[in-house]
Amino acid sequence: EQPAAEPVRPAPPEERPPAPTPRAAPPPVAAKRSVSERVAAGDWAGAVAEAERAPLSRLLAHGSADELTALADAARYVKDPALARRALEATRKRFHGQRAAEAAFALGRLAEDVDHDERAAARWFERYRREAPQGRFVPESLGRQMVALERAGDTAAARALAREYLDRFPSGTYASVAARLAGETPRTR
Repeated sequence: EQPAAEPVRPAPPEERPPAPTPRAAPPPVAAKRSVSERVAAGDWAGAVAEAERAPLSRLLAHGSADELTALADAARYVKDPALARRALEATRKRFHGQRAAEAAFALGRLAEDVDHDERAAARWFERYRREAPQGRFVPESLGRQMVALERAGDTAAARALAREYLDRFPSGTYASVAARLAGETPRTR
């Protein structure tokens, strides 16, 4: 007799490792926004905070002209004129042409509005016009310089600027002030 054959067993199915369970997606990382982007979005305080995290010294030394201009604007809006001044001075030191000239204009506004230093304001407005004789702020800088000199008590210089203003911008924003200083009737085009 032959020994009984063992029953044939089917081969075990291939064991596969279990399918990985899907991992939850990591939470989105908040995109870092530049000072310029924050200012464009109206986030003035966030722009200043971002500049301070940059750190500020690096931004002042290496930031683009747009970033420095944005920082100066943000600093003015959050009432930090010292920071605005630092950004504008860095712009003047590192950039030339229109950017430097516009920083001079903004420094004049700071001197006028914050420091109430009319003579310093007048010097900055004059510097702007010297550096950007065809610049977009020429009428305003001439008018502001004229008013600043009048407030500083330099009526003769203010009167001379008033005549120049009326010759160049007879219908400008400061025409009525210029006419009063020049002793003339405001002109119309």
